[in-house]
Amino acid sequence: MADSDRSSDQGNTERLGSHVLVGATAASAVLASASLFSLGTPPAAAESGPQVVAWFRENRHAVRWAVWMLTVSIPPVAVMIALLRRLLPSPHRDVFLIG
Repeated sequence: MADSDRSSDQGNTERLGSHVLVGATAASAVLASASLFSLGTPPAAAESGPQVVAWFRENRHAVRWAVWMLTVSIPPVAVMIALLRRLLPSPHRDVFLIG
């Protein structure tokens, strides 16, 4: 009887972790996408240094918002990596975390 109670508790924990994983993944994807879309069209690689500086001056507010969105997306990415690491078997989880 106790084993069946434990297995039902584990199922609830896994389900909760799954929702958190999906939420963290969605939050990081939305923030990263919004960051990229807020920048607009970046300068081409062939443009000169003064042209790139002019682009940054024209789009300074968009760049600032993009950097803030990427900064805010760091905690959801960390949660996503931690939850994904927990799901991997022993030798693979360290390789996933360290790279």
